[in-house]
Amino acid sequence: MSWFNNLKIQVKLLAGFGLVIALTAVVAFVGVTKLGAASDATAELYRQNVLGVQFALQTNIDMVKSAREEKRAFLAADPTKRAALIAQSKAEMGKAKADMLAYHDTYANSKSDEHVVVFRLGTEA
Repeated sequence: MSWFNNLKIQVKLLAGFGLVIALTAVVAFVGVTKLGAASDATAELYRQNVLGVQFALQTNIDMVKSAREEKRAFLAADPTKRAALIAQSKAEMGKAKADMLAYHDTYANSKSDEHVVVFRLGTEA
């Protein structure tokens, strides 16, 4: 330790500040790396939770629209209007199917797979 005591004050101060700068650089690097990982995790949470719920909600809306048009078609007396309502009901069901597949892409597990299979079986004609 005598070699350290024999150094000039200038050298000791430069070594001390160099050590502080090196530690600061290491902390900054770790912080930036962890911040990037947190950003990726947040994006994945958004994709799974927010987008999944939005697609599920839109699927429900489209299916309700399809059912409404189907009921209106049953009540329609004019055959051309009935055909137009049936076509609109099928179009809404097609949108619901697309939204359900988009939901499946954002959030897929065994329970959601069962719902997709049931939905596919119900919409295939």
